[in-house]
Amino acid sequence: MTEAQTRSAARLRKRYCAALRKELASVPQLRRRTLQDMRRSLDEYLEQNPAATWADLEGEFGSPRQAADHILNSLDAEQIKREARRFRWRRVAALAIVGLGLAYALFLCGRLAINWVMKPGYVIIEEAEVIEGPIPTNTPVEGNPLW
Repeated sequence: MTEAQTRSAARLRKRYCAALRKELASVPQLRRRTLQDMRRSLDEYLEQNPAATWADLEGEFGSPRQAADHILNSLDAEQIKREARRFRWRRVAALAIVGLGLAYALFLCGRLAINWVMKPGYVIIEEAEVIEGPIPTNTPVEGNPLW
């Protein structure tokens, strides 16, 4: 297979898998495994038929919608429930993290509001003293190791 055919086959495989991913959007738990299997099948088919076109892929595998329907129809309800349960903890963990983040942000906003109400900003108690003459400086002391 030439380099141009390889690039063409990769684009074709990517396009077909993207269309299949859209069709499997309702079942995200099965998407990764299904797409991996489909990529392998497409790679094998495209190695055997390097000049394949989109129509050839649809002839061999069906349209992405047909392939998704076939995959979903081949699974029984129990298998789909099992897959959904397997990934449920991810949703729970994501919700917990988002909830903790929101609680922390609310706590910080409340704390800032309390500090703003309880501790006013800078207050000028008396006017600054104006010094006439040169600016006072610290002169080095002999024998001081820091100078």
